[in-house]
Amino acid sequence: MVKRKRSSDETLEEKLPQFKTDLFRALKKVKGFERQRLSRRLHEKGLAEDRKEKYELEVAVLKVCTRLPHDLIYARGKRERNLELI
Repeated sequence: MVKRKRSSDETLEEKLPQFKTDLFRALKKVKGFERQRLSRRLHEKGLAEDRKEKYELEVAVLKVCTRLPHDLIYARGKRERNLELI
């Protein structure tokens, strides 16, 4: 079977937006699974109060962590562009 030839002209800069998109989609999917797991644990019968606090904290951290990589990547890009202008 003949294999497709890939274009060797693509650079990292051209591939980077697709990598970012794939990364954010994966993080979003994982976030959903983690939220389901933590929600299931929060609703268990006989759950100790310290465990419940721990799980609620994990949910709060999960909310922040899914937005954080997006902000860091784009903030870094803006910083680099500003440095290039200097």
